[in-house]
Amino acid sequence: GRVAFWDTDSYHIKDVKKGITYRCKVCLDGYVAPELLKKVKQINPVTNKYYTYENVPLETFTKYTDLFALAIHIFKLLMNGFTPFAGRLANQPLTSTTMPGQGNTAVERDEYCFKPGNIHLSKFVPDKDVLPKKILQLFNKAFIDGRVDPSLRPSAREWYKALLDYEKSLVQCRANSIHQYMGGLSKCPWCEIDKSFNLNIQSAMERQKALASPPPIAPVPIYPNTTSVVSTPKKNKSKLNIKALLVLEFVILSVFGIYDFIKIKDSFKPDYEVLRSGHYYETLSRDGASESFYIVDTISGSNSKIYEFKYEGAEENTLKIRTDQDVVMNIRIISENNGVLFNKDVTCFAGKEREEDVELIPGTITIEVSSDNSDFDFTLGISY
Repeated sequence: GRVAFWDTDSYHIKDVKKGITYRCKVCLDGYVAPELLKKVKQINPVTNKYYTYENVPLETFTKYTDLFALAIHIFKLLMNGFTPFAGRLANQPLTSTTMPGQGNTAVERDEYCFKPGNIHLSKFVPDKDVLPKKILQLFNKAFIDGRVDPSLRPSAREWYKALLDYEKSLVQCRANSIHQYMGGLSKCPWCEIDKSFNLNIQSAMERQKALASPPPIAPVPIYPNTTSVVSTPKKNKSKLNIKALLVLEFVILSVFGIYDFIKIKDSFKPDYEVLRSGHYYETLSRDGASESFYIVDTISGSNSKIYEFKYEGAEENTLKIRTDQDVVMNIRIISENNGVLFNKDVTCFAGKEREEDVELIPGTITIEVSSDNSDFDFTLGISY
């Protein structure tokens, strides 16, 4: 057969004889070793901007950064396609403040899921006990010991031997022919995950049906007539009064309903002064002191949108998102040097503002927005 090398623009090649390094300029978000992330977070004294993979002092990509990425690939292979850096504290409830980060941010925060006291965010990642002890030890060497000393990360040869031994220990699931798991376990972990998934889907469908079919409005109760024939005129007057009160109540509710609608509609867009406007976005100013990149747009037909703006500065910013429906949006923010600054599936609830932290770097910033949902309006803003 013929061996071919692809995607060579992301290779990092050192010519030992000539003493030249042909540098890799990019790296996939979430696969960058922590020691390299730490280096590119420093300010370049020449440009007064953050370093990039292209200009940060060597060494950058090494055998040990490759071994870090290799361990992530193996984890995804064995654990249902999920990253190991989605861990959260097992003894804390899941809230917006305890949610793990995404991509490089999760690596920087050291959110390894099998670190003592941690569990994986997703219910579809089995417990670490489903793995052989040797495999678990290698993961811990790659992500715990290797964080302190990168040279301690397992080599490809170590992984090869451990995976061969794991393969020999696998048994076939009796209920599902595509499931295999480590011999000695009392039940198939993948069947348990499938059950959990099906229960979640069924529960979601039942909630959706309940929302689509609201309970019928109860009829107005009819009270028995307890008045005598002599009191008939008074009874008619009471009926007239009830009708008048109902009409008055309807008018009052309508007025307040219109007021609330206008108030909600106005609150959907912040009260900023427009400085410059584009096709789908506006760059705004609050009190003339700071600027915001603010998008008002619609996702239709499961499409995606791309926006760009110029950013000067170096600090942590707040990304604010609001939608008119319950949706999940994928938001990617990319720097001028093609570095991924933010990449996350963000769950938004109708009319409620969602905030996410993002650290921008100077230059042209690109924002990509996509969703499997369709036909919904959204606003997205970054203040700085």
